[in-house]
Amino acid sequence: MTPLISPLRDGLGQLTNIHYSATNTPDVSFAYDRLGRQTTIAGGQGTRTFTYNDALQLASELSLISNQQFEITRQYDAYGTPQPVMLTVASPIGMTYYHPMASMKMIGRMIMLEASVMLLAMPIVGHAQLFPFITNGSAITGDKGFGSDKIISVPAVVPSQFTYVTNGNTVTLTKYTGAGSTVTIPGTIDDLPVTSIGNGAFSGCTRLSNVTIGKNVTSIGSNAFADCTSLFTVMIGNNVTYIGDWAFHNCSRLNNLTLGNRVAYIGEVAFAHCTSLTSVTVPSSVRSIGVGAFSSCSSLASVTIENGVTYIGHWAFNHCTSLSRMTIPDSVTSIGYKAFLDCTSLTSVTIGYGVRSIGDWAFAGCTSLTSVNFKGNTPGLDKFVFYNDDKYLSNTR
Repeated sequence: MTPLISPLRDGLGQLTNIHYSATNTPDVSFAYDRLGRQTTIAGGQGTRTFTYNDALQLASELSLISNQQFEITRQYDAYGTPQPVMLTVASPIGMTYYHPMASMKMIGRMIMLEASVMLLAMPIVGHAQLFPFITNGSAITGDKGFGSDKIISVPAVVPSQFTYVTNGNTVTLTKYTGAGSTVTIPGTIDDLPVTSIGNGAFSGCTRLSNVTIGKNVTSIGSNAFADCTSLFTVMIGNNVTYIGDWAFHNCSRLNNLTLGNRVAYIGEVAFAHCTSLTSVTVPSSVRSIGVGAFSSCSSLASVTIENGVTYIGHWAFNHCTSLSRMTIPDSVTSIGYKAFLDCTSLTSVTIGYGVRSIGDWAFAGCTSLTSVNFKGNTPGLDKFVFYNDDKYLSNTR
């Protein structure tokens, strides 16, 4: 029979103790440094200690079990990307290693793992079997004893990577404190769905390279990932409906972006200055592309706006200097002020039947523009809509 478990947390919501009702099962305790990073896990037969480098990344994990010891050391390249890990075993203790990513070499008592992802299993807590799972610096513990396969201590890893608040029956992540460069936003914490990524939760996390948004997340807050200058890949799940203002502003290495099919709103300056982004598809679920949403994405060469979008905001794509062709779908009714200002590589534009208004300077400074095709009636145009577009204007005289 699985014993009852009572988790204790500190004032920041970080798990500090797991108490088992069974008298023969020792408690498990957790400690953190002033930045909220997990420093020790202790209980039963052993202790695990975590240390961090000057870049706040996980550097080593030392485990002591009775008189046996092993240490995992981690290294990172100049961009903060994890390199192959090394596991040193002080004595042959008969542990079981599961490593699906690469082969393992045994040299005397030295074990070399030729990959950055490893799954290690070992008993550590008395009568129960507490297993640490190690994946790119994330430590998750789970109960494999008493005939149960349920992972019981996901809250133990979540505080070491995130701080969060509960809002009734849902969870909002408020800060990422982990060391890993690849992050998957969890679907649940404490059996409650993680529905929101709070304002500034990952802001300025320069070591972060890949993010997958969890299946229950519906809202990404303002500045949530702003200035994550190493962020390369973002996959936004199909339940996300709202992307806040400045959410991914100045993610200068962002190259792979997938927007889920339920996004309704893309906030102001949400992806502005993502200078490595080369293509984007705005799904039909979006109604409004916010002011400056993709402004100054200088490598953005391909933009697909699906039928369903009704408004393209002011400055939405201005200074996208690699954009060469643009098709405005029939669902769009309004194109904002300076929406495509200074898109200097833009050669042709097709404007759908539904467009009723085009803001001043909307296509001004598009010096390569030679063709504009209005599928419907041409709306009233201010004289500055195509200002300084000499090639196009010469063709219309």
